[in-house]
Amino acid sequence: MDIRSHIIYSGFDSNRCLVHARCCAAPGRLIATAQYLDISGCDLFSGIYMSTSQDNGITWTSFLPQEGLAPITSDNTILVGCDATPLYHKNTGNVLLLGHTAHYFDGASSPSGKDRRTFYSVLDATSGSFSKMKFIDIPGYCGEFGCGNGCGQSIELRNGELLIPGYFKTGDGQYAS
Repeated sequence: MDIRSHIIYSGFDSNRCLVHARCCAAPGRLIATAQYLDISGCDLFSGIYMSTSQDNGITWTSFLPQEGLAPITSDNTILVGCDATPLYHKNTGNVLLLGHTAHYFDGASSPSGKDRRTFYSVLDATSGSFSKMKFIDIPGYCGEFGCGNGCGQSIELRNGELLIPGYFKTGDGQYAS
């Protein structure tokens, strides 16, 4: 096995850095996603960005913001998708992105920890952009503190079904998967 390190993006501007970089292989290309971390607080994330390679990772496009994965602002709340992992779904030929959300209330410098939700997005082959986040809720388990899939590695079964790992807080305050 030959393992080599290859930097596709570098840069820290004293205010933010690119984090949560993850990649998947789809026919004819590699897809990497990442997002910026604002170091002025704790876990202050931007929306999700994407870069692609069509030569097996030798060269990459610039990381471009994904409009469908931009932070969502409503009243005094900001919802941001984070900890996302791309997955090529062979059965449909689609690239999916699965992660969870962070919620910031009243200009807080760290996420609230409440209302975490598992999300997914689908890469549109025509536009080359990810769709708006859609949510996966598990009835009876996604209460006040919600459900997470952050950094999850999903598995596609032979029949095309996905096993998507997740965690949630139970009624007695314990976490379960």
